[in-house]
Amino acid sequence: MHQIERTELERFFELSLAIGTSLHAQENARFFLSKLVESTSLTFAGLWLRSPSGAYQLEFAYPEQADHTSAVVSEDHSTPKTLEDRPFFTKVLSKKTEEEPFVYSAHLGKGAYGYFQLPVFSFVQIFEADREQPFELNSMQELSKLIVKFGISMDACMVHARLREQQQLVSQVQGQLEKSVAQYSDLFENMSDSLVILNKTDHIEKTNRSAQALLDIAANKSGTAPSRYKLTNFIHPDDRDKFEYFLQKLLDFESDRNFRCRILTSGQLERYVTFNSTLIRDINGHRAGSRHIVRDITSQYAYENRLSQLNTQLSALVANLQAAILFEDTERKTLLVNRVFCELFKIPYAPEDLIGVDATILLQEVALQHTEPEAFQNWTSQTLKAGVLSTDQKFTMPDGQILCFDAIPVHSGTEHLGLLWQCHDITARETAKTRLQESEERYRGILENMELGLLELNEQGLITRAFDRFCT
Repeated sequence: MHQIERTELERFFELSLAIGTSLHAQENARFFLSKLVESTSLTFAGLWLRSPSGAYQLEFAYPEQADHTSAVVSEDHSTPKTLEDRPFFTKVLSKKTEEEPFVYSAHLGKGAYGYFQLPVFSFVQIFEADREQPFELNSMQELSKLIVKFGISMDACMVHARLREQQQLVSQVQGQLEKSVAQYSDLFENMSDSLVILNKTDHIEKTNRSAQALLDIAANKSGTAPSRYKLTNFIHPDDRDKFEYFLQKLLDFESDRNFRCRILTSGQLERYVTFNSTLIRDINGHRAGSRHIVRDITSQYAYENRLSQLNTQLSALVANLQAAILFEDTERKTLLVNRVFCELFKIPYAPEDLIGVDATILLQEVALQHTEPEAFQNWTSQTLKAGVLSTDQKFTMPDGQILCFDAIPVHSGTEHLGLLWQCHDITARETAKTRLQESEERYRGILENMELGLLELNEQGLITRAFDRFCT
């Protein structure tokens, strides 16, 4: 009896040494379960795990190809009465006898099953073939101590596996981060716009090459500028107040775009720039600085300034012309109209109020004031369709006023920009011409009745008319 106890202790000691031999779950489970089967009269031992769906699946077993290991455990099956107080066990799909709950009939013959609960890994199942009685309670209790330790070692294996996965994930993320940092650094240095990063005191902390060239400052290899550089000092004195206000607004709105001002480089060269800025906060939400994309628009500003001057001059010229002017774009929207046009055609709006109005409407209003509206509309339609120059088109108004219209296509190179309608009041000219013709006819009638032989010559000395008396 004493020898049997010593052998039992030795066997449990050997089994305890088989626990935790590897941090890999499969190796750890296989080594322990194989020792458990080989050092006892057991036929089979297996570890069942619960899946996310709630079913139990045999994950590790020894021997691995035992016929009864194909059984699947599911919660929708009843529990043997003897094990209803064991919540870790649900159901093993094998034949059983109600008389001996631990004795099962299978194709291996009768045998006893034992189950050990594990808090994390569900349960361990053991089976001894041809055993007529359930396992002894004392033996099961002693074995359960080893099973608990085995469960702890498997828990450690799972933790180690998760840690290894996390380390691999961290390594992948770190690699992606390093790649992103390299891409960001390359973009940061080579972007055409100037990038300036300020600290919370608005001193320049970091710049790219474009910014260093724009501000004419030096920086170290990492792009860090000396802390003595404060961005406000580069702002033109006349623009500093509004720049300070711009920085203050970042605290409220987090970002701002298209702020224009002038800067003075370290060499006192004046440049026009725009700021697109974003506030930078630390992990506590406090202001840590600001990021500014600065674009040099000096050339653009000069162009816009010159264009503005030209527009002013053109507007002044058009406003002072004695001709009525209407300029429409390719979509027939009014781009320009002058005061003379509104007064001549009695349009009750200021010229600036007609900008953007459909030119078709304005020309229809003009047509209705003509003696022959259809003739005017036909001419405008043909002119628009042909897209060519048409001048000296005369139309008479009901009050006897005579107007002369010109339609002038406007191009920039090969690009068509629109059509300029121009109208002159030629009533006085036409009246004077008519009177002159009438005077000439009277003069010629008098000369015809005189007894003088006369000739009319032009400036080149060519005969333009010979009176009757000259010919006879």
